[in-house]
Amino acid sequence: MRTSKNIIISKSTTPNRVLLEHAKIREVERLARSLLSKPWKRLDWDMLRDNSEWSQPGVYALAYARSLRIKRPIDDLSSIFYVGMSRAVGGIRGRLGQFLNGIEKNGYHSAAMRFFREYANGVPYSEWSARKNFFAVALAVPCEVTPGVRTGSDLRRIGHVVCLEYYVRALIKERTDAECALNKQ
Repeated sequence: MRTSKNIIISKSTTPNRVLLEHAKIREVERLARSLLSKPWKRLDWDMLRDNSEWSQPGVYALAYARSLRIKRPIDDLSSIFYVGMSRAVGGIRGRLGQFLNGIEKNGYHSAAMRFFREYANGVPYSEWSARKNFFAVALAVPCEVTPGVRTGSDLRRIGHVVCLEYYVRALIKERTDAECALNKQ
């Protein structure tokens, strides 16, 4: 049997377990709404340096366009080119730095390598004449990621990061009937 939120119910499932699962889903939904209400920012090294909140683990979305409505929330999910996450010590900022390096050198980040090969045809982004701009939004989920230091609560927050990436990707798929271009693997 399933509930309205597709939680599998068995004979051993208690009402408290069902309530807990619903609470987890509501938390991920809240985080997704928060991420998608963030304003786009042009992705470049200066922006990464100025964004100290992105030093934490979390989820980010990238757009690739000539221009976007900067400083306004995402109004078109089909503009999202990639959804990714960081659950490492360097946080979102470190992961987006790997992306910026990867679109120049074909390394560091799987989506950057895919972009380098399939969109830039092996030309570093800075040398590519047909390039557009990358824009980013991100939501940090503060937690300790260092083994031996992190707590059970921190591990749950890391789990929320992983779940949030896939929840946002599923939302995009449901609303646009397509997956993000760089998430196709």
